[in-house]
Amino acid sequence: MNNAGFGVAGTFSKNDFDKHLEMIQVHVVASVHLTHAAIPVMIARQQGGIINVSSVAAFIPWGGVTYCSTKAYLVAFSEALHVELRQKNIRVQALCPGFTVTEFHDSPELSRVRKFPLPKSLWHTSDFVVRESLKALKRNKVICVPGFAYKVIAGMGRSGIIAPILRRIARSVRTTQPQES
Repeated sequence: MNNAGFGVAGTFSKNDFDKHLEMIQVHVVASVHLTHAAIPVMIARQQGGIINVSSVAAFIPWGGVTYCSTKAYLVAFSEALHVELRQKNIRVQALCPGFTVTEFHDSPELSRVRKFPLPKSLWHTSDFVVRESLKALKRNKVICVPGFAYKVIAGMGRSGIIAPILRRIARSVRTTQPQES
Protein backbone atom coordinates (compact mmCIF):
# COMPACT_ATOMS: atom_id res chain seq x y z
CA MET A 1 0.00 0.00 0.00
CA ASN A 2 1.38 3.38 -1.04
CA ASN A 3 0.04 5.60 1.71
CA ALA A 4 2.38 8.57 2.16
CA GLY A 5 0.91 12.01 1.77
CA PHE A 6 0.44 15.48 3.14
CA GLY A 7 -1.44 18.66 2.35
CA VAL A 8 -0.75 22.36 2.61
CA ALA A 9 -3.06 25.29 3.16
CA GLY A 10 -3.17 28.34 0.97
CA THR A 11 -3.22 29.04 -2.71
CA PHE A 12 -0.96 27.56 -5.36
CA SER A 13 0.71 30.87 -6.14
CA LYS A 14 1.34 31.83 -2.52
CA ASN A 15 2.78 28.51 -1.37
CA ASP A 16 6.49 27.96 -1.63
CA PHE A 17 7.33 26.25 -4.94
CA ASP A 18 9.49 23.69 -3.13
CA LYS A 19 6.40 22.54 -1.17
CA HIS A 20 4.68 21.72 -4.47
CA LEU A 21 7.71 19.76 -5.64
CA GLU A 22 7.90 17.94 -2.30
CA MET A 23 4.23 16.97 -2.59
CA ILE A 24 4.76 15.67 -6.14
CA GLN A 25 7.78 13.72 -4.88
CA VAL A 26 5.86 12.13 -2.00
CA HIS A 27 2.50 11.51 -3.68
CA VAL A 28 3.61 10.63 -7.21
CA VAL A 29 7.31 9.80 -7.50
CA ALA A 30 7.48 7.67 -4.32
CA SER A 31 4.31 5.75 -5.27
CA VAL A 32 5.57 5.08 -8.80
CA HIS A 33 9.00 4.07 -7.50
CA LEU A 34 7.63 1.66 -4.88
CA THR A 35 5.12 0.17 -7.32
CA HIS A 36 7.82 -0.33 -9.94
CA ALA A 37 10.00 -2.11 -7.38
CA ALA A 38 7.20 -4.43 -6.21
CA ILE A 39 5.78 -5.52 -9.57
CA PRO A 40 8.59 -7.92 -10.61
CA VAL A 41 8.19 -9.85 -7.35
CA MET A 42 4.41 -10.03 -7.84
CA ILE A 43 4.82 -11.18 -11.44
CA ALA A 44 7.23 -13.91 -10.30
CA ARG A 45 4.70 -15.04 -7.67
CA GLN A 46 1.89 -14.73 -10.21
CA GLN A 47 -0.20 -12.75 -7.74
CA GLY A 48 -0.31 -9.55 -5.79
CA GLY A 49 -2.15 -6.40 -4.92
CA ILE A 50 -1.23 -2.74 -5.14
CA ILE A 51 -3.26 -0.09 -3.33
CA ASN A 52 -2.41 3.52 -4.09
CA VAL A 53 -3.99 5.81 -1.51
CA SER A 54 -5.44 8.71 -3.42
CA SER A 55 -8.33 10.86 -2.17
CA VAL A 56 -11.84 11.87 -3.08
CA ALA A 57 -10.09 15.19 -3.82
CA ALA A 58 -8.85 13.52 -7.03
CA PHE A 59 -12.34 14.07 -8.45
CA ILE A 60 -12.85 17.61 -7.18
CA PRO A 61 -11.03 20.46 -8.94
CA TRP A 62 -11.06 22.68 -5.85
CA GLY A 63 -8.84 23.11 -2.87
CA GLY A 64 -5.13 22.44 -2.86
CA VAL A 65 -4.18 22.52 -6.53
CA THR A 66 -1.14 20.27 -6.27
CA TYR A 67 -2.85 17.96 -3.76
CA CYS A 68 -5.88 17.38 -6.01
CA SER A 69 -3.66 17.00 -9.07
CA THR A 70 -1.30 14.45 -7.53
CA LYS A 71 -4.24 12.46 -6.19
CA ALA A 72 -5.85 12.52 -9.66
CA TYR A 73 -2.56 11.22 -11.05
CA LEU A 74 -2.70 8.26 -8.65
CA VAL A 75 -6.20 7.39 -9.90
CA ALA A 76 -5.11 7.53 -13.57
CA PHE A 77 -1.90 5.64 -12.79
CA SER A 78 -3.85 2.90 -10.99
CA GLU A 79 -6.39 2.59 -13.79
CA ALA A 80 -3.68 2.28 -16.45
CA LEU A 81 -1.61 -0.12 -14.34
CA HIS A 82 -4.70 -2.27 -13.78
CA VAL A 83 -5.10 -2.66 -17.54
CA GLU A 84 -1.43 -3.58 -17.93
CA LEU A 85 -1.41 -6.13 -15.09
CA ARG A 86 -4.90 -7.64 -15.25
CA GLN A 87 -3.71 -10.79 -17.07
CA LYS A 88 -0.95 -11.36 -14.49
CA ASN A 89 -3.24 -11.89 -11.47
CA ILE A 90 -2.13 -8.60 -9.90
CA ARG A 91 -4.89 -6.36 -8.61
CA VAL A 92 -4.48 -2.61 -8.60
CA GLN A 93 -6.61 -0.11 -6.73
CA ALA A 94 -6.82 3.62 -6.19
CA LEU A 95 -8.26 4.09 -2.71
CA CYS A 96 -10.03 7.46 -2.57
CA PRO A 97 -11.25 8.18 0.96
CA GLY A 98 -12.84 11.38 2.13
CA PHE A 99 -12.23 12.82 5.57
CA THR A 100 -10.66 10.12 7.72
CA VAL A 101 -9.85 10.35 11.42
CA THR A 102 -6.03 10.40 11.38
CA GLU A 103 -3.32 12.88 12.29
CA PHE A 104 -3.32 14.22 8.69
CA HIS A 105 -5.24 17.39 9.60
CA ASP A 106 -3.08 17.99 12.70
CA SER A 107 0.06 18.69 10.67
CA PRO A 108 1.79 22.09 10.91
CA GLU A 109 1.14 22.64 7.20
CA LEU A 110 -2.61 22.59 7.83
CA SER A 111 -2.66 24.50 11.12
CA ARG A 112 -4.14 27.58 9.41
CA VAL A 113 -6.90 25.70 7.66
CA ARG A 114 -10.29 26.84 8.79
CA LYS A 115 -12.02 23.80 10.27
CA PHE A 116 -15.46 23.68 8.70
CA PRO A 117 -18.01 21.96 10.90
CA LEU A 118 -18.61 18.67 9.11
CA PRO A 119 -21.29 16.17 10.03
CA LYS A 120 -19.91 13.15 11.86
CA SER A 121 -21.20 10.98 9.01
CA LEU A 122 -18.55 12.52 6.72
CA TRP A 123 -15.70 11.42 9.01
CA HIS A 124 -14.67 7.78 8.62
CA THR A 125 -12.38 5.71 10.78
CA SER A 126 -9.25 4.26 9.26
CA ASP A 127 -10.63 0.77 10.08
CA PHE A 128 -13.71 1.46 7.94
CA VAL A 129 -11.60 2.77 5.06
CA VAL A 130 -9.28 -0.25 5.15
CA ARG A 131 -12.21 -2.72 5.32
CA GLU A 132 -13.88 -1.07 2.33
CA SER A 133 -10.61 -1.06 0.39
CA LEU A 134 -9.89 -4.74 1.00
CA LYS A 135 -13.47 -5.74 0.08
CA ALA A 136 -13.18 -3.77 -3.16
CA LEU A 137 -9.73 -5.21 -3.92
CA LYS A 138 -11.15 -8.76 -3.56
CA ARG A 139 -13.78 -7.80 -6.15
CA ASN A 140 -11.01 -6.40 -8.39
CA LYS A 141 -12.54 -2.93 -8.17
CA VAL A 142 -9.95 -0.43 -9.41
CA ILE A 143 -11.39 2.71 -7.80
CA CYS A 144 -12.60 2.45 -4.22
CA VAL A 145 -14.41 5.40 -2.67
CA PRO A 146 -15.50 4.44 0.87
CA GLY A 147 -18.83 5.79 2.08
CA PHE A 148 -22.03 6.61 0.23
CA ALA A 149 -21.70 10.40 0.46
CA TYR A 150 -18.19 10.32 -0.98
CA LYS A 151 -19.29 7.98 -3.78
CA VAL A 152 -21.89 10.60 -4.74
CA ILE A 153 -19.32 13.42 -4.54
CA ALA A 154 -16.79 11.48 -6.62
CA GLY A 155 -19.43 10.58 -9.20
CA MET A 156 -20.52 14.19 -9.47
CA GLY A 157 -16.89 15.27 -9.80
CA ARG A 158 -16.17 12.79 -12.56
CA SER A 159 -19.30 13.84 -14.45
CA GLY A 160 -18.48 17.54 -14.22
CA ILE A 161 -21.66 18.34 -12.27
CA ILE A 162 -19.83 19.38 -9.14
CA ALA A 163 -17.60 22.10 -10.67
CA PRO A 164 -20.29 24.85 -10.78
CA ILE A 165 -21.34 23.99 -7.23
CA LEU A 166 -17.74 24.22 -6.01
CA ARG A 167 -17.22 27.56 -7.75
CA ARG A 168 -20.23 28.93 -5.90
CA ILE A 169 -18.96 27.55 -2.57
CA ALA A 170 -15.47 28.94 -3.25
CA ARG A 171 -16.90 32.41 -3.94
CA SER A 172 -18.88 32.34 -0.69
CA VAL A 173 -15.86 31.06 1.30
CA ARG A 174 -13.64 33.83 -0.10
CA THR A 175 -16.13 36.47 0.96
CA THR A 176 -16.49 35.11 4.51
CA GLN A 177 -12.82 34.32 5.29
CA PRO A 178 -10.10 36.84 6.04
CA GLN A 179 -7.83 37.25 3.01
CA GLU A 180 -4.27 35.93 3.09
CA SER A 181 -1.59 38.55 3.36
